[in-house]
Amino acid sequence: MVTAILATLVTVLGMAFLIAWAFGGVAVADILAKSFSTRCLVRIAQEPTGRLHGILTFAIVTAVFLVFGLMEEGVRRRQMERIGGEVAPRLVAAETAGKRRTFMLVRTLMSVVTGFAVWGFATWMGLDLAAE
Repeated sequence: MVTAILATLVTVLGMAFLIAWAFGGVAVADILAKSFSTRCLVRIAQEPTGRLHGILTFAIVTAVFLVFGLMEEGVRRRQMERIGGEVAPRLVAAETAGKRRTFMLVRTLMSVVTGFAVWGFATWMGLDLAAE
């Protein structure tokens, strides 16, 4: 995408110089200079870099969670070896289910608190909330 933008930019500039040379360079170059500014170049560069930033952020967060999960896997294996027998997978599954229930409870409570905080702030600021 960046190469396509650069190729388009070079083509447009080349055509602008040709037109300016052909017509004496006064009127056409002035029109092209007004429509093609530094602000336009910055905007063209910001879009791909913004997308790249989002992709890299997602990749880094995903990699961090993957590493945390892989680090916990060794702990689980050692716990299962220490407990031994056929009961170990059930105990580990029960412990994992308990942790998941706790996580979901905390997540639900934080969502409720966040909702009330947003509602309170919107009411305090005098915003009309959409009736659904």
